[in-house]
Amino acid sequence: MHVGIISDPNNFHTIKWALSLEKQGAKVTVFSFEGKGDGRIRSVQVPPSLAPYGKYRYLSYLSSGKRLQLALEKEKVDVINALNVTPFGVWARCSGFKPLVVSAMGADIFEFPPSGVSGAPLSSRSWANTEGGIGLKSFKSGILRPVYRDQVRRTLSSARLITADNAELVGCIREWYGIAEEKLKLLRFGLDRNLFVAEPLIMDSLRKKFGMNESERIILSPRGAKAVYQADVILEGFRLLLESGYQGHHLVMLSSGYEISNAIREQAVTMENTFKNFHFVSFALPSADMYQLWMMTDFFVSAPVYDGYSAAISEGRYAGAIPIVNDIPGNREVVEDGKTGWIVSNFNARNLFEAIQNALTLGEGWKAAAKAINRKWMEEHSLTEGGAVRFLAWCRNI
Repeated sequence: MHVGIISDPNNFHTIKWALSLEKQGAKVTVFSFEGKGDGRIRSVQVPPSLAPYGKYRYLSYLSSGKRLQLALEKEKVDVINALNVTPFGVWARCSGFKPLVVSAMGADIFEFPPSGVSGAPLSSRSWANTEGGIGLKSFKSGILRPVYRDQVRRTLSSARLITADNAELVGCIREWYGIAEEKLKLLRFGLDRNLFVAEPLIMDSLRKKFGMNESERIILSPRGAKAVYQADVILEGFRLLLESGYQGHHLVMLSSGYEISNAIREQAVTMENTFKNFHFVSFALPSADMYQLWMMTDFFVSAPVYDGYSAAISEGRYAGAIPIVNDIPGNREVVEDGKTGWIVSNFNARNLFEAIQNALTLGEGWKAAAKAINRKWMEEHSLTEGGAVRFLAWCRNI
């Protein structure tokens, strides 16, 4: 079976999923405006019909469906899988190619609730809002949200099959868009456990980069420095811990390659200059470094205002790091408060600071039990080989 993935060939999730499908015997080609990826997966560039000043806009996807259709037919694709309902699912729908399988992953649904539904604070912490607060970009997104929502609705309706990576996402697709239950499948993309092999040389390199000594472990913020991840709150919670004089761990905040707000960058630089056991990574770490970093981590903080199935939480749990998360349905789906991690209600800097302090008092027996439960759950529910096998079986059925 030849699966055409519609996505960015340089995206971590795309690469992981394409390689997983290939390991199960599928031929996989990624189609995008971007062109070639890093060489690990086969990709085809489809130049957009419209790209003002060389930049891709929503209209680029809406106007380039025919070009995608011709590319898919030329490559003799059997089924297409769009990763994210918008914009890639919208582009796939505009191609008219069938059968279409759409994979919802979080923002593509949670950013477009029906009128009257309260949820995440999208005016100040939407996916596109880097700085936080209500500015021109968030105002524009709010005005256009009904338009984007209609495109999401039309794409979900045209898909033969829809996968979603957590139960909350499945429920929102069903209830917000009236999608029939038989079209919906829960599919956690999961992880490749073969990547979690200790590499002492890489670990030593990371310690030198972060200014750590060999005895220190890490408290990590892995999700990025965007408003949607509440990076400002996490950074303030870290500052409170550091100002208390705590020296037992090294605190690390990742930007994950996302755009960094000026306020976050300035505060992070100030903290780096003030506290020897804090480090801010302003670029995306290579995958090999990230897996080693997980195995050096004791606790990690993940606090998006909404979430699908988080790759960060899944990787951290498998590696043995204990999650400290905010109280949202997506997190309650995978973290048992006080048993496999900590759930922070009323997520603010003070409450996060206190949660980290409480977590640091845990005995080694509690941590060992939590790690064992998390690892067992991951092996039973969230490995890439199982997800790929199920996905290909569904594709054969349609």
